[in-house]
Amino acid sequence: MQRSLGIVAGAALAVVLFAGCGHGTLVTSGPGPTPTPFPPHVASEYLVPTAAAKPFWAVSAFSSIWFTETAAGKIGQLTASAAINEYKIPTPNSGPQGITIGPDNALWFAEGGSAKIARITTNGSFLEFALPNAAAKPFGIATGQDGNLWVTDDGLNAVWRVSTAGVATEFPLSGAANPGSIIVGPGGNLWFTEPGTNKIGRLTISGALAEFPIPTANAQPIFLVSGTDQGIWFPEPGTNKIGRMNLTGTTTVEYPVAPATKPLGIVQGVDGNFYLGAGGTNQIVQFAPGTQKVVTFSLITANAGPGQLVLGPDNQVYFTQTAINKLGQFLYF
Repeated sequence: MQRSLGIVAGAALAVVLFAGCGHGTLVTSGPGPTPTPFPPHVASEYLVPTAAAKPFWAVSAFSSIWFTETAAGKIGQLTASAAINEYKIPTPNSGPQGITIGPDNALWFAEGGSAKIARITTNGSFLEFALPNAAAKPFGIATGQDGNLWVTDDGLNAVWRVSTAGVATEFPLSGAANPGSIIVGPGGNLWFTEPGTNKIGRLTISGALAEFPIPTANAQPIFLVSGTDQGIWFPEPGTNKIGRMNLTGTTTVEYPVAPATKPLGIVQGVDGNFYLGAGGTNQIVQFAPGTQKVVTFSLITANAGPGQLVLGPDNQVYFTQTAINKLGQFLYF
């Protein structure tokens, strides 16, 4: 099935956004020749209605792409019909950052500007919880296997465990870690980046902390993902590499992603490859872990500022473009 495109508000919008028919199956029998493989490419952009909203973090949930609008204090929703809905967060200057699917069929996000953790339902109803310390700057957020929200705190140099009732427990980190993204890894442990100390952190749900150094200095990792190979993978915008750490933290291998520079966001596709957003060269990067082959794809708009990447309901790659106030769509199969 071919995705038709329309022009809306200066952005190319896919009319058929989350169609179930991908490009991964070739016709090998029947009349006519076998079609050529589908060429991966950045296909579409979606303009956020609020000007200068700075879309940053995204999650795929409930047949939509949900994302935080850091400068606008809103939560955005890109629907399957290519419409964008926006929901204003009750607290002014909330500065939403990370967003995740909660344990309660709602979305939870970190309010970096107001020291709160908040919940939004799919119909736009909000519930907010203040963290115990007003100096907190919550950033990344993930739902643990224990049913709690786990939140990194760039202001207090800590990780919080927050229940769905808003009860918060703080776990301090060593040094000036400035923790970034947080995920649930194999076995249920929490993994997070420490750009301030050039480490990857691991926290059990009981609060046992371990921190592992990245071999190359000044890696500046922000985002990370759990790979299908039982490894923790993370871009290094400071070194133009992608790193892989094993679950004991004893081995980290780094691979260059040249000619791309400043890789930030990361997601693993259903094809097993990793896809990165490279802000320095305005590209999507395809990295094959088996061969370490790097292929780059230019974005539609210059200086887009690609942020976080996520697989949509159609398993294609969607990504925030913070600098140009848009979301992008990358088709790879």
